[in-house]
Amino acid sequence: MSTINPDYEDLEKQVLELEQRLEEKLAREERLKAGLELYQTLFDHAGVSIVTVDSQTRKVVAFNQRAFEELGYTREEYSSLNYQDYLLDGPEKSLEVLKTLMEKGSATYTSKLKKKNGEVLDVLGSAVVFSLDGKKFNHLIRVDISDQIQLNQKLKESEEKFRDILETMEEGYYETDLNGTITFCNSAALKLYALAPESLMGMNFRESMSPETAERVFAYFNDIFKNGERSGTIEYDVFKKDGSRTTLETSVSLIKDDSGRITGFRGVARDVSEKKKLEKELKESEELYRALYEHAGFPMTLMDYKTGAIVAFNQKAHEDLGYTAEEFMGMDSREYSVSDEMEYQKHVEELRSKGTSLFEARLRCKNGEIRDSLRSAVLVRLEGKKYVHGIRVDITEQKKLERELRESEARFRSIFETAADPIFLFDVSSKSVIDVNPSACKHSGYTREELQGLPMGDLTVPENVKETESLLENLKKTGAHFYESVHKTKTGKKIIVEINSRLLEQGGTQRILSIVRNVTRRKTTEEELARYRANLEALVRERSEKLQAAQNELIRKEKLAVLGQLTATVSHELRNPLGVIHSSQYYLHKKMNHRDEKTEKHLNRIQDQVRICDAIVSDLMEYTRISRMNRVPAGVKIDVA
Repeated sequence: MSTINPDYEDLEKQVLELEQRLEEKLAREERLKAGLELYQTLFDHAGVSIVTVDSQTRKVVAFNQRAFEELGYTREEYSSLNYQDYLLDGPEKSLEVLKTLMEKGSATYTSKLKKKNGEVLDVLGSAVVFSLDGKKFNHLIRVDISDQIQLNQKLKESEEKFRDILETMEEGYYETDLNGTITFCNSAALKLYALAPESLMGMNFRESMSPETAERVFAYFNDIFKNGERSGTIEYDVFKKDGSRTTLETSVSLIKDDSGRITGFRGVARDVSEKKKLEKELKESEELYRALYEHAGFPMTLMDYKTGAIVAFNQKAHEDLGYTAEEFMGMDSREYSVSDEMEYQKHVEELRSKGTSLFEARLRCKNGEIRDSLRSAVLVRLEGKKYVHGIRVDITEQKKLERELRESEARFRSIFETAADPIFLFDVSSKSVIDVNPSACKHSGYTREELQGLPMGDLTVPENVKETESLLENLKKTGAHFYESVHKTKTGKKIIVEINSRLLEQGGTQRILSIVRNVTRRKTTEEELARYRANLEALVRERSEKLQAAQNELIRKEKLAVLGQLTATVSHELRNPLGVIHSSQYYLHKKMNHRDEKTEKHLNRIQDQVRICDAIVSDLMEYTRISRMNRVPAGVKIDVA
């Protein structure tokens, strides 16, 4: 097979040009790598936990070392977890935070997380929503605030991990005729296509690419053919023998014979598939870390270790203090810090010796307002230069709540200590005393030290020990229980008490608060009153019966007296007309000498009825003990007209 010897001068120019373009691409890759290293370092070396969660699946997609270490997991274990797997907050609170996050795009909250060993971790969290490639993510930053933020907790420095993004590029040389048929190639070119020499030689370039790509490559070659000059490089995809696709970057020049006639093309190609893939990954990673940095819910800064000048920061860093980005750039953190120089140097020395520092600081806003903050500083090295990566959390409201809590605790402690009634605080799990007030010591006869750890049952008489179990059952059902019991003092004295118990929670542990009142004297008095009441009731009952009998007799007499008066009135009123009727009957009887039988019958009937009425009146008078009148016959003068 005959080949045209290449013009090595021209070939050398092509190689030099390709190398120059390669150097430019490598320079861009280095800048991209530097940006990635910056954001990767800021992300991995942050002194707080940073987690990115897929909004739809709730799956953790990115996190720093702090995120899994503070929960006791390895990186592999944590990457397989769902965010809900270690979240202890109830569904109501989770929904409330999620609602705020969806409505406002950000949320600051407190939460409880479960460590791998079962311990509970209290955190202050900040969440923001951001979109990347059409998907929504929740960017979470959380700070451990357990036990008022333990200042002695050391942040473990993360080992710097560098990604080797620079790979050795093998360049292939090839020649084609004017139709695009390959007439010569070296071994590197064979590797690019994964073909044997006999398969590649004589193959037209169109056979290894799609029609669309072939048209684009033809236009590139044709432009070189018409203009006679190289027009830069071209990237295109080719298919290998196994059907896989690879991306080549090619620089092409013309082949001329001795007469200057164009006979074909020569090109230098290299496989840029890995580079393109790496560039895409680097770009995506850089975008992700930049988004995490810019949309972080906490202020972040990067300061020059030597000068203290701020060289990088996110939007929240200057907005929270009221400065513009231009004003904030280059400021020294001491310009807005209220701490004195000695305190500042103390933190610098801690940072120098340990590589990290976590402390509280007071910052002055541009408008003069003083805000409390928790600051995390980590010493990092970028391109051989030392920087301080700082994250701060505004804890002004938290500090205010802490002061109010201390004041409230002092107030209630004073009430607890000075209360006249004995107060006992029991642990539910151990059923023993954990705290008492002075009145409880006086009541039981024990010292506070003797009472602490004493079982609940030791305070009651043996027959009332079972009350402890029923007390716990009632408290679990209702949360409160009021009952009477008998306490036993250290000397064995029995005291009747009333107990008001309530179930409460302190630091995640259930407690029983019992307020006790000595009612022995009151109970004794009540028993005596009960005895007096029983005697008094019998006496009252006897007196009441006699009074009732007297009252009944009086009523009866009053009724008889009234009846007597009525009877006297009635008898008087009746006897007068009865006397007239009787006199008239008597007159008619005497006057009528010639009476028929019927008239005689009616006159006798009148006489009989008058006698009956007179008898009735007499009986009434006798019943009411009114003396009957003695009737004396008397002459009656009757005037007969």
